[in-house]
Amino acid sequence: QSVCGWSRTAPQSYGVPPMALAIPDALRDMDDSEIADISEDENMAHDAIRLMRWPPHGKPVCPHCACDASYYLASRKRWKCKGCDHQFTVTSGTWMAGTKLRHSTLLIIIWSFAKGEVGTRAVDLQRMLGCEYKTAMVWLGKLRSSAVVSAPVSRDWKGYWQRGRVH
Repeated sequence: QSVCGWSRTAPQSYGVPPMALAIPDALRDMDDSEIADISEDENMAHDAIRLMRWPPHGKPVCPHCACDASYYLASRKRWKCKGCDHQFTVTSGTWMAGTKLRHSTLLIIIWSFAKGEVGTRAVDLQRMLGCEYKTAMVWLGKLRSSAVVSAPVSRDWKGYWQRGRVH
């Protein structure tokens, strides 16, 4: 048995299904300049996605065994589960898993999706990011299938990012 009560010999199929991405209402209220400030700093974008991934406090949970005991490997920007030794990132188990896009680009995609009343059109995302239409359609489709648009978070997002704090 491990720290989280999960046996290392358990079959891989006992892993946790992919988790939804919780998009807070405060992200929708940010204007273009505020999101641009966050997107310029990759660490702030990483933190923003972490807070959306694991609300309300951003404490990582292993996507493999659901253990919340992990430690951060700063040099690799990933966590290692104390229960199953599985290494995971902020995008593991989400629609963003395996992408080579920067966190700042992913944050812009999420923000453009959250700010629209009806949603974001792929053509608008294509123009904003300079990518192919098909790529924009795939990203939006994945985001639509996994997003929880209104979610509780532990802090005032707008104030948090205006102060420029990174945890």
